[in-house]
Amino acid sequence: MMSKRQTSLHDFISNNNVILKRAAILSKSVGKKPGEIDNEQKLFSNFGGQDEDVDCIYIGSRPAAKAVIKNDVSINTVKREGDSKVSRAAGTRKKLQRVKHVKKEANKNNKSDSCISQLKASSFTSNRHSSANSKSKTTLQQHELKNERLSCEMTKSEKESTSVFPTITDEVSIDELPHNTSESFYLDNFTFALSSVLGNAEDKALLNDEDLEVINTFDHLSEAGRKLYVRLFQRKYRWLPMSKLKYPGIAADLSFALQELLSAGFLIGEQNLHDLTVVLGLLPAPDLRILAKDVRLADTGQPKSRLVECIVQHCSTQRSVFGRSMHSVVFKKAKRLLGSCCLLKEEPRVTLLRMLLLFSLTDITLEDEDAGLKVLFSLLMANMQKIVYPSYTISRSVKALRDRDSLIRLQKLLFSAAELMGHLQRHEFEPALQDYLMAKREFDNYYKDEDVVRYDESLPVWVREFTPNSLYTKLLYLGVEVLQKMRNYAAAVIQLEELLGQTAYCITSRGRWWERLSLNIDQHLKQPAKALCVITSGLLDPHVRTGHKLGLYLRAVKICSSPKNKSLKNRLEDVPAVLCQEPPSRVFHGKLFPKSTTAAKTSFYAPDFAENEGLCGVEDLALMHYEQLGYTDGVHGEGATMTTVLSLIFWDIVFMDGIMDTFWSPFQSQPLDLRWDNFYLNRKKEIDRRLEELSNWSDEVLCEKVENCWTAHVGETCVLTSWDLFKSVDHVKSLVTCIGGSVLAKILEKILKDHRHCRGGMPDLMVWNRKDKTFKFAEVKGPGDRLSHKQMLWLDFLLSVGVDAEVCHVQAVGARQLKRVNSSDTKT
Repeated sequence: MMSKRQTSLHDFISNNNVILKRAAILSKSVGKKPGEIDNEQKLFSNFGGQDEDVDCIYIGSRPAAKAVIKNDVSINTVKREGDSKVSRAAGTRKKLQRVKHVKKEANKNNKSDSCISQLKASSFTSNRHSSANSKSKTTLQQHELKNERLSCEMTKSEKESTSVFPTITDEVSIDELPHNTSESFYLDNFTFALSSVLGNAEDKALLNDEDLEVINTFDHLSEAGRKLYVRLFQRKYRWLPMSKLKYPGIAADLSFALQELLSAGFLIGEQNLHDLTVVLGLLPAPDLRILAKDVRLADTGQPKSRLVECIVQHCSTQRSVFGRSMHSVVFKKAKRLLGSCCLLKEEPRVTLLRMLLLFSLTDITLEDEDAGLKVLFSLLMANMQKIVYPSYTISRSVKALRDRDSLIRLQKLLFSAAELMGHLQRHEFEPALQDYLMAKREFDNYYKDEDVVRYDESLPVWVREFTPNSLYTKLLYLGVEVLQKMRNYAAAVIQLEELLGQTAYCITSRGRWWERLSLNIDQHLKQPAKALCVITSGLLDPHVRTGHKLGLYLRAVKICSSPKNKSLKNRLEDVPAVLCQEPPSRVFHGKLFPKSTTAAKTSFYAPDFAENEGLCGVEDLALMHYEQLGYTDGVHGEGATMTTVLSLIFWDIVFMDGIMDTFWSPFQSQPLDLRWDNFYLNRKKEIDRRLEELSNWSDEVLCEKVENCWTAHVGETCVLTSWDLFKSVDHVKSLVTCIGGSVLAKILEKILKDHRHCRGGMPDLMVWNRKDKTFKFAEVKGPGDRLSHKQMLWLDFLLSVGVDAEVCHVQAVGARQLKRVNSSDTKT
């Protein structure tokens, strides 16, 4: 059934006693039945010459329709300027399908006094905020007149009851979004981020007059100009053909907004494009093949990227018949085929990125070349109520960046790191090495500036992570990876020793650095005695925790027990021991799905007793077997299982007020100190009290606490909580009652005191029986898999506190052997 907004043109005309004498456009001009015309672009693109009922005026590369209603009643001209304007007559899209039927009605009722609704212009652009931007209102109205659309003038009551022409918002279901259009969301979020930075005195002090001038110029753009810039700003930074820019929610004709951005210095045009490779890469494949034929390339059916390389190579070696360089000839032809294109101007783009970097400082990573763009997506999701953040109080007492120079260096460092990581991912090790060496030289003096280091050390350790020197330290470790890929292990060892020689930055990474240093010295430099000294130093480092400690000790055992190192056999006594008990194990069997037919990880056929047939992962197969053993419930959540339970019991403490500099942004899913020892130390009194209470809670009280927190916060984004891991709150309650408050307190205490190092390594499966109140942790290992160091330590801890935990080995067998195994299991 049609909605009111989709009422056909014929229905509207009939209801209002309006009869057209002649049809504006003949469907026969395209040789199709009205019902086959699916959009106006197909109709307009097939007009050729003139029809007795249709006048065609040619503007640009395609004809534009000039619809004439004869009988001297009304004339409406739909003006279009070029391809994009012709193809955007969306207001008449569905109505054209009924034109032929309307014509028949008109012929039957040829009345001279018939009422004809006057056709007037309307715009695709949203005017929801136009009143707030009075400076550009007149200009926008003039621009909108260029984008006339067919619509019917109706009385006030008729407009309230129905809308003849469906709008863009109908098609994309924007009515479901809260209070605004999608394009306004992008602009509003961008403006909110800039306003937040300008509203903070410490952040604003890091900007100079040039930065403020860019912001002021942006603020004085028209609404359409600002909306378009924000959309282009969030796209990949590259040249864009203007003909491919389609944002009907901003304007049907973007030429005015594009020209405004060019004039204001936010865009540069094709006259600044001088790279032949870039121009060829922007051309569509058909145009590129035409160009290849023009230069007489033998094989024009190659992939586009290869074709670009061949054309560039051909131009570098050939000359035209007049002796001119083929490069200039092909370049002119390519630019003529390409047409107008644009690129965001570098200076204002970098300035605005810098402001977004300040706004999202707590979210930066080395992968963020365009640091800050991710936060715009978070803002959009929050505005659309797709993401709901917890309630907490923002409190800032320090600033991570001491001056503007620190901000500039931080942004430059992010660009360098992103480029280096790109080379690493593409296995381009020589360019990656040059990036690393250049960054090392450039930042070396800044890294060794005592005033800078002294200021950084005065910051809380979790805030220090956002300083340039912290990111510089991470970049140096990326350099270690580059050196190792190039087999320059001696240089990698020197760099690791430099990193371990300081204790101000990235102290939580020291365990990984010690392990890598000992491996390089032992395995690659063949110096086992020196490796033992490194291992001993690493084990005595207070910042080395859990799995890294065990890894270092096991390497010492390997060195001392090797037949090649008989002289070092007694040195193991000098190494601090890290021991853990051997966990119990169980073996299940399953029929392995051939790896050659799937790109996914190891898959098994579901066992015969399973309810669902098909393929399953190794953990799902183990869950089915545990169900056969009497465990009625189970989840495959690894560490998320216990952290979700933790959040439901400690939610108010995790997001408590009164701890300075743990919440800097309204878009945090965790306090900034969560992964530091300070998380427990800052809340020691509250956590210890809750742990003691938890140990004494009855099952009823425990279930009540869990249910109350679930009801109050379900759906809120918290890094500790996986809401979809459990089927319902009753599912969680059945688990916690099986474990009991006393055991829960011991497990959660370990996580709370060292979340960074204890969040990994938890057993894969948690299975339990509601009736018997029994439960088990199970670490599942498929064929060829083995326990990691963190998994060994977690199993050791669980066994030490009296928890039933085991390793479940899944062995792959053939179909016949599987039947024999199952039958023997049944007999036993």
